[in-house]
Amino acid sequence: MAPEQTERAAQVVPASDVWALGLLAFYLLTARLYWVEPSRGPSASVMSLMREVLFGPLDPPSARAAQLGCAHLIPPGFDAWFARWRHVPHRLDHHEGRGLRGDRVRAGADARRGMGSYRIVDGARKGTVVIVPTGETYAVTWALSTGALKGVGIRSGDQLVVGWSPSQQVGVVSYAIAGRQLAGRWGTLGGTLAGSEALVRR
Repeated sequence: MAPEQTERAAQVVPASDVWALGLLAFYLLTARLYWVEPSRGPSASVMSLMREVLFGPLDPPSARAAQLGCAHLIPPGFDAWFARWRHVPHRLDHHEGRGLRGDRVRAGADARRGMGSYRIVDGARKGTVVIVPTGETYAVTWALSTGALKGVGIRSGDQLVVGWSPSQQVGVVSYAIAGRQLAGRWGTLGGTLAGSEALVRR
């Protein structure tokens, strides 16, 4: 059941079924429920499950599968796909009193959160960027013509600041979020000039 359906006046809309699609896909891949509470066995409770659904952290499938001991069952790219359909936008709309009204509203909420798959349309770097929320942080993966980069980001308002992992050339980028577009300025350790790039949500 989608979180907004806990409201007495809530309406069942197509997006309510879409909300469950990611959870069903996770179960089909892993044979385990996405939620942590049922795995507690006899100590689990319905009230705790509802609290988890409505207010708990929404980890990417790879992180949740690792927690459940089945990370090897999550295929590459599933985290990014799951991020498009999972219930983060529904929960935002539910708590802010806006409700969900189809894919357009959901896509707009996704864009406001700065998550999803993006194409670099301007700048020295060429390729794509996938941004996946991981609780209070964001997992960011660049698939560039020069290779892959992975980093972690923190959002403040309409700014998403991301650092690369230490195992690669150390760098940082700050993205300004504007609807479906991100405008970034980036630099690397030891460099003296800042680069820029523009991203458009795919």
